[in-house]
Amino acid sequence: MSLRPLFFGALFLSSLLAEGRNLTLWLSEPDGTTRRLTGVKLEEKDQAIEILLPTKEGESPRILHLLLTDEENGAKATPLIEQPTINKEQLRVVEIKPPGFKEESSNEEEEQPRLYREYHDRKNLFGSFLGIIPHHPNYILPFSHSLDDRKGESKKTEAKFQISFKTLLAQSLWGSKFDLYLAYTQRSYWQVYDGDDSRPFRESNYEPEIFLSYPTEIPLFGGRLEQVNFGLNHESNGKDIEKSRSWNRAFIEGIYNHGNLFLGLKGWYRLPEKEKSSPLDPNGDDNPDIHNYLGYGDLKIGYLLEKHLFSATLRNNLRSKGENRGSLLLDYSYPIQNHLYFYLQYFSGYGESLIDYNRSVERIGAGFLFTR
Repeated sequence: MSLRPLFFGALFLSSLLAEGRNLTLWLSEPDGTTRRLTGVKLEEKDQAIEILLPTKEGESPRILHLLLTDEENGAKATPLIEQPTINKEQLRVVEIKPPGFKEESSNEEEEQPRLYREYHDRKNLFGSFLGIIPHHPNYILPFSHSLDDRKGESKKTEAKFQISFKTLLAQSLWGSKFDLYLAYTQRSYWQVYDGDDSRPFRESNYEPEIFLSYPTEIPLFGGRLEQVNFGLNHESNGKDIEKSRSWNRAFIEGIYNHGNLFLGLKGWYRLPEKEKSSPLDPNGDDNPDIHNYLGYGDLKIGYLLEKHLFSATLRNNLRSKGENRGSLLLDYSYPIQNHLYFYLQYFSGYGESLIDYNRSVERIGAGFLFTR
């Protein structure tokens, strides 16, 4: 059996410096801790290096031999020779990160934040499949129950699911760190318990988007501003004229990570559409007042407590009391096995679906989450 370490993960581009390419290696141990090795330099196109790995008291020294290769799309690290002091269960390279951020000297910063590490683990898992990786959470709620009165419209209990993925269109645009992504999210509400009406889909919301992503990794308030995204977003429900809902937005989003705390702040501007000439005009604005209910952005907060992930998404139109409207989405997930989680969801407010953008909804659901 091979004694080589198991190497996998994302390889991030690093800029060439005058003295060579500086690399940072993240090494994940079996106990879940992740160590950061800095000061690794690539001076030539192909270069063999020797690294003395950190050891705990009483452990034998561990030496890792790597072959660093400077390729057109970045740098690659592979084991050079097998080491009897290392086996594949003890060590794996999670990622190689570029320079461009200040290395912290604090021991507390020597471990990669767990929430961000989870993101890269799932990215590694799905990235090899047609270049598709998760975007927003993917889940299915076999039980999604409305706490509102919907007489004569639909069953109060239905199934709800969301599919969301993205793919990398272009990497390091114009010689910079900008990456271009195309993403798609679909959220569907299925009246699976309404056998009398052939179990129809009450609504589906379709959300394609294209955006630029820039990895900032700027130290901030003890954590890091990990990345900034900005792009264009379209969302619609594909209904006929009377029930059609849609809008287009330009957005900017910042993602911040501090240990097990995650923050995402997203702001958007609705791109204007022409006014309908009549209610049956197929080319006019279906919902000119949607920003009065869904506001101009949202704030996402997540916290990982052991294996429990708690998160909240808040939206508000920032108006005065009489016209103030918003929404609250609460999520809870707990791992059942690899990439399968028990999932609870609670929503209260406006905009759970496009058809209900101007009606307050309260709903609870339970099911399974596949990416978080």
